[in-house]
Amino acid sequence: MSGQPRQVPPHVQHRAQRMFRELVRAAKSQELSYLEVCRRSGLSLYAVSKVMRGLAPDMQLDTYLALAGALGRFRYDNRASRMSLSELTAVRVQEWCERLHAARRRTGMSQREVAGKARVTQAQISQWERGLTTPRVCSYLVVAEVVGLRV
Repeated sequence: MSGQPRQVPPHVQHRAQRMFRELVRAAKSQELSYLEVCRRSGLSLYAVSKVMRGLAPDMQLDTYLALAGALGRFRYDNRASRMSLSELTAVRVQEWCERLHAARRRTGMSQREVAGKARVTQAQISQWERGLTTPRVCSYLVVAEVVGLRV
């Protein structure tokens, strides 16, 4: 796996770019400055400016979820009033990891099989499913597609 160049299919790149464009539209419709988005999301000005300028189509999933939460793109249940945005983001990332694991198990595929089809390593799949590391948005979309998970 490590010797193979990682190529993201064009339709996955397009989908990730569309997801980030939706965040940019949400920030603009709320007339938020970069600094306000940073304050709400807890992210650095560098990360926020990359996303807002359309230069981060393959950012980490947790960064995407932090921005989405800060811009009101996700709705949470009643526990949201008792949790910080970073805690909500962690919960959301864990939910996505659990969904990925459940979808893979439903298909009857091993982590190795999914990894081979998605062109990532089995260790990455394992770490993502257990919530130890966070995938990039494009990697998550590719793996989700392989196991038939709607995102």
